[in-house]
Amino acid sequence: MKAYHRAWLSKHPNRSEGWLRERLKDGFDVHHLDGDHENNDPGNLVLIEHVDHMRLHGMAKGTGRLKHLRPSNKGSKRRRKEREELDQFRAGLIRQMRRSGDTWKFIAQHIGIGPDACKAVLQRVDAAAAVTRNPSAETQIIESAKAHRIAELRNRCIGWPQVADELGETEYECRRVLRQEQRRNSNTY
Repeated sequence: MKAYHRAWLSKHPNRSEGWLRERLKDGFDVHHLDGDHENNDPGNLVLIEHVDHMRLHGMAKGTGRLKHLRPSNKGSKRRRKEREELDQFRAGLIRQMRRSGDTWKFIAQHIGIGPDACKAVLQRVDAAAAVTRNPSAETQIIESAKAHRIAELRNRCIGWPQVADELGETEYECRRVLRQEQRRNSNTY
């Protein structure tokens, strides 16, 4: 166990070292909110899924290396810019159609991507905008990832106590995170 694992445990006295080890083996990581790996203050640490942790740090899937934050060739920079422009266009169209009362399924058929892909486009655009205007965007990304995990577990008819146990949070905190994400989504879409 590393120092930051013990620090996280100090904030969660109802969790044991064995419980945390099991979660870490199951694909969870302890993330430093401020990015400073020397700051092991329990309030600076959060338990999140490895995939989301790598996304936050800009890691390429499965490579263990940083993605090209500054692309090494013009082709990749151009492709990224084209994707961002396409996402912006699609996001505008999706929002307009949602305001008109169209269903996710209808919008997806119209745009030519799946309903989940439509929502992902909006999330990417919103996340990119949040990063530029909001220094706490990282916290929102973490909360959003946690809310999606909670919703996934609840959709599988898993009770609140088991959801809280799975995430290492209290039931109240899990409910709060999910409610907050639902409010954010209802205001955005």
